[in-house]
Amino acid sequence: MMRMPWKGEFVPHAALDILRGCNCVCSYCYNTSRAVVFKPFDDVCKELDALLRLRRLQTISISGGEPLMHPEICRIVAEIHRRGICVAVLSNGILLTEEMAERLQHAGCDLMLLHIQQNQGRSDLPHPAEAHAEALRAAKGAVLKRYGIIPAFVMTLEADDGRGFQEAARFLARSADFEFLLVTVARDFRALSNPDTVTQDVDDTQILEVLGKNGFQPYSFVGGRLDKNRPRWHIFHSVSRVNRGGRRTGWQVLRTSAIERIFLALNRWIKGHSVFLAKSSSAKIKLRLLLNALTGGHLSAFPFALRAILLGEQLQDKHIIVQLPPFRLPDGRLEWCDDCPDATLKGGTLQPLCLGDAVSDERSMREDST
Repeated sequence: MMRMPWKGEFVPHAALDILRGCNCVCSYCYNTSRAVVFKPFDDVCKELDALLRLRRLQTISISGGEPLMHPEICRIVAEIHRRGICVAVLSNGILLTEEMAERLQHAGCDLMLLHIQQNQGRSDLPHPAEAHAEALRAAKGAVLKRYGIIPAFVMTLEADDGRGFQEAARFLARSADFEFLLVTVARDFRALSNPDTVTQDVDDTQILEVLGKNGFQPYSFVGGRLDKNRPRWHIFHSVSRVNRGGRRTGWQVLRTSAIERIFLALNRWIKGHSVFLAKSSSAKIKLRLLLNALTGGHLSAFPFALRAILLGEQLQDKHIIVQLPPFRLPDGRLEWCDDCPDATLKGGTLQPLCLGDAVSDERSMREDST
């Protein structure tokens, strides 16, 4: 399994936090403020400039609060796009309409991560059943797809919620629109606000078992800032094969090979930054699978791709990222992902987005690992 080569200025992603407040109530949300406060556009641009000084970014996620509530969301998207950076928006989708999707598309939005799941307090989901949440998620994803915005979805699940992980994986696998799933493993972030309270790391054994049974095996990872070899981001990558009638005819689990390492190194050398979001077509996936099989991946990927080529079938990437939450050690330090790719700017320094409202004490945030 490959550790992602994201370190220091070569971490290719960051989060731009543009407001406080939300029009949805979610369990375990790290955003503790309910009051709606918008960052002025000029302040957002200053934070964007600061992020670009700290990292060679390929992608930025716009977060909050609910970003679509910001009156200048499209202007912010356009400003990031103008600088040649891929733009992702993390949204609950309540305000996502055909008109909003069209405006975002014109502004340059590349991807939207939709957080739609059961038991949220939201005006467009009166019934709490997961089937209703899946139907709403599918409908919103179809809107994004019509306007050329890549639809992804987000779930917040407890580590022992095997059924939740299974339903999320199955939804991703059968969807013709969604290629990406981000799972944030639940944590009561209020418990992290006290520097004298020790918390435990989550047990991810059941997560790996459930996803493995549903066609997803660990592909790469991001380690911890203190324990570099302990994955805090589990990254999974599989490929679905679909015939001309739209029926799935195969599934291929991927394993990292030399070709992925070569691609990442060449991209960094040629473009000057690492890769966070790689947009793929069916043709590119077929070529990548053939090369993957020949350079150390699963040999089964070769006939899998060859059949798709010969029969004119389409291939679609299926990605899952599982983010484990921070926890506090007995000495007061916090463990989180190494050079957190989801870091945002706070007080002039980079800090994990999930800790933005919960932690401010210097003892927790210091970067030494001794």
